[in-house]
Amino acid sequence: MIKPLMLMLLLAPAISAAASFDCSKAASQTETAICNDPELSKLDDELGVIYQRAKADAADQNAFKEQTRAAWQWREAHCRSKACLVDWYAQRKAVLLKLSGSGGDTSCLKAGLVKLNGSVVTETLKLEPDGRQSTVYLLNTKNPVCVHVEPIDAGEATDVMVNRFQLVGDDAVYARFRQYLLKQAAVDGVLTTDNVSQYYAEANAIKVKSISVP
Repeated sequence: MIKPLMLMLLLAPAISAAASFDCSKAASQTETAICNDPELSKLDDELGVIYQRAKADAADQNAFKEQTRAAWQWREAHCRSKACLVDWYAQRKAVLLKLSGSGGDTSCLKAGLVKLNGSVVTETLKLEPDGRQSTVYLLNTKNPVCVHVEPIDAGEATDVMVNRFQLVGDDAVYARFRQYLLKQAAVDGVLTTDNVSQYYAEANAIKVKSISVP
């Protein structure tokens, strides 16, 4: 009998998806499943960012390493379905957020006025749904930032860790973005936590009011 996870792999299309590990070196059924499923791959990306912050904050690095190894071994030994992997990511996210001190909503940014520092970069992206290409400006923060995302329709609010924020604004503001390209900048603006159609970002777009030297 074909196991559920193996069946999922056989039916899944060949998807080039990002993950916190090198998908070309996927060494198990679970890692292959993660690389071939966009939802699982996104969860893996998010957990990877949270993991890096928790690791940096861990007082006992050996204990943190052992806990990480035990959690990974449990996943490899027990998860044979997508549902199991989704639950595992949710549990690990909760554990790591507590370890990093970001477990509560009070420490997460919500929609509204924000002030962030970081480096300004550009990226050429393919926009949905028509596939047009566009160059956008991003603010990369030194450390991951927790963002509280409210659902657009039915669903539950979630906390995600991100370290880049798309910068949007009028022509005058865009001209200033170019002055700060590859430099450190302080950004004041309004954070959106939904997927606005003209924005690339799902939960990290900032409508910039001002940009200056930090």
